Amino acid sequence: MDIAHRHMVGFRAMHLGARLELATIVNLPTRRGSSLALALVASLALLAWPSSTCAQISGVRPEVHLDLGYHADLGFGVRVDIPIVPEGLLTTARDDLAISPGVDLLFDDGEVWVGIPVALQWNFYVNQSWSVAPEVGLALLLGHHHRHHDDVAVDFLLAVGGRYHFNDRNALVLRIGWPIGIQFGVTF
Repeated sequence: MDIAHRHMVGFRAMHLGARLELATIVNLPTRRGSSLALALVASLALLAWPSSTCAQISGVRPEVHLDLGYHADLGFGVRVDIPIVPEGLLTTARDDLAISPGVDLLFDDGEVWVGIPVALQWNFYVNQSWSVAPEVGLALLLGHHHRHHDDVAVDFLLAVGGRYHFNDRNALVLRIGWPIGIQFGVTF
C-alpha cells in the first residue's frame, strides 16, 4: 500500500529581469526512486530554463583568432579578456568593462611582424546571443610593419567587435580595428 505525501517543489528563476516564482504541489509515493526522479526532473527544468544572462560571461574569456591585415598580411593570434568591472558601468544596460591583452603573429611578403595589443574593451550585451564591444588601447609592434619601418614601434589601437554567443561559454568573434586589421575567431 502506497502512502502519498505532499511535497512542495519550488524554485525561483530570473527571466528577462523579472522574478518568477514557480511552485508545484506534487503527490508522490514514499519510495526512494520517486524522490530521485523528482530531483532529476527539477534539475533538468532548471537547466532548460531560459536565462537572460546567457551572453554575459563571468570570469576570464580566452580567445583564438585568425588575422587579415590591411596589406594582405595573414596571421593568427590570441586574446584574454579580463573583466575589471564585471557588473558594468551602466544601470540601464547589461555591460562589462575588460582589459584585453594579446599577441598576434602576421606574415607578409617574407616579412614577419608581431603585434602585442592591450585594449580597454567595453562589452554591451544586446540579447542572449549577441554582444558588441568598442576597444581603445595601445599596440606594441615588433618587426617590419607597413606603417612603421622601425623594428619596434607603439601604435594607437582602435577597434570594434561583435560576438555571436552559441552557448553559455563559447562565442564566434569578429573584430575590425587598427593596427592589426580584421580578426575572426572563437572564445572558449
